[in-house]
Amino acid sequence: KTLMYDYHYNVMQKHYGDKIELMYTDTDSLVYYIQTDDFYNDLANNSNLLDRMDTANLPRDHPCYIAERKKIPGLFSDETDGRIMKEFIALRAKSYAYIIEDKEKIKAKGIRGH
Repeated sequence: KTLMYDYHYNVMQKHYGDKIELMYTDTDSLVYYIQTDDFYNDLANNSNLLDRMDTANLPRDHPCYIAERKKIPGLFSDETDGRIMKEFIALRAKSYAYIIEDKEKIKAKGIRGH
C-alpha cells in the first residue's frame, strides 16, 4: 500500500496536478483519468514517471519499452499494453470493464466467461 500511495501522491498527482483523477483502485492496481495530449510521451520524457514502471509488456518498438524491467517487484505495469482506454466502469474491487481501441475486456472475480 505504501508504494501505491507514494506513486499516487508523489509521482502522478505531483506531475499532473488537477489534470488527473483516480477512478479505481484495488490491492495492486490504479486506474486514472488523465487529461494529457499523450500519456506515453509524458512517460518517455519524464524519468520520475518512467522509473516506477515495468514497461516490458509494451510492444518492442514502443519508446518506453525496457525489457530488463519485466516482473520487477515494486514496479507498476500497464495492463493495456500501451493502448489507451476509451471507456471504463467499475462496480467494486475486481469487477470492472473497459474498452480499448474497440476491444472490450470484462473482469468479474468468481464469474467465468463464455
